[in-house]
Amino acid sequence: MPRPRKQKTINEMKAELEALQQQIEQKEFQDKVSALTASSEFKAVARQISRLGLGAEEIAGLFSTPGGAKPKTRVPRKKAVAKTKAKAKPKMKVKPKYRNPDNAKETWTGRGKQPRWVGAAISSGKTLDDLLIK
Repeated sequence: MPRPRKQKTINEMKAELEALQQQIEQKEFQDKVSALTASSEFKAVARQISRLGLGAEEIAGLFSTPGGAKPKTRVPRKKAVAKTKAKAKPKMKVKPKYRNPDNAKETWTGRGKQPRWVGAAISSGKTLDDLLIK
């Protein structure tokens, strides 16, 4: 009879996950390096370096700052603190200007998009003046 398998703990699974992530990162880095070294641009630079007889320390020295000073790093801006908004005045309700002659409950202030009933009335030959509330 087969033995029951021991369940892995969460910590064991996390450790395995971290190990796999490190392996993935190493493999991705190796792939990038091999792709870079295979490129014609890299080969041309390598030929120039060998032609000049430069070593790794000399090349690194070309990119370092004079006097061993660290290069300036960009300091991130502080996020602006949101100002508290002043209390807005309550919006006044606008009186309607137009009324649907077929249904007195339907009105329109004249602002925004025209309601369908206004478009239908205009297409039937009426004008906005005919729909005005008097």
